[in-house]
Formats: sequence, C-alpha cells, structure tokens
Amino acid sequence: MTTNINIRVDKKLKAAADNLFNDLGVTMSSAITMFLKKAIREEGIPFAVNKNTYSDTTKVSLNEYTDMKDKKKYKRYSSFKDLLSEVNNA
Repeated sequence: MTTNINIRVDKKLKAAADNLFNDLGVTMSSAITMFLKKAIREEGIPFAVNKNTYSDTTKVSLNEYTDMKDKKKYKRYSSFKDLLSEVNNA
C-alpha cells in the first residue's frame, strides 16, 4: 500500500533534480523513497547537515575576494604583460 506526499520546491531545483534522476534511471518518487529508507536505516538524515562556519582568516579572504570583484576599486589589465609593464615602469 502506498500513500502520497505533497511537497513544494523551487521550480529550478525540481528541474535539476528531475534531470539528475533521469540520468540515473530513477524517478523522483524512487529517489525520495531511497532517501526516506536510508534515513530510517541510519536513524537520521543520511548526510551531514552543517552550518557553514569559516575561520577568521577564511572570512577575511572571502571579504577581500568580494571586494576585489568591484571593478571601480581595482584596476584591470588585458594581459599579464601589461601588468608587468606597469610594475616595471613604476
């Protein structure tokens, strides 16, 4: 005997999952059933669920990376040769 489960997910997420499961040769229903059976067997969510926690150094690096994407703050070069030319002429 089976029963229905209704869930709401983002359209893009569903489409991506459909594509993946089709490539794997399983249906969405089969994939969800596999997830539920594994969760029951492991008595928990069958993968790590963690909060993204970064070290202070990593946080500083990520902020620096984000800041460097601002083209108004940092000069861009069309080639490494152009960069070296400016450095050598400074």
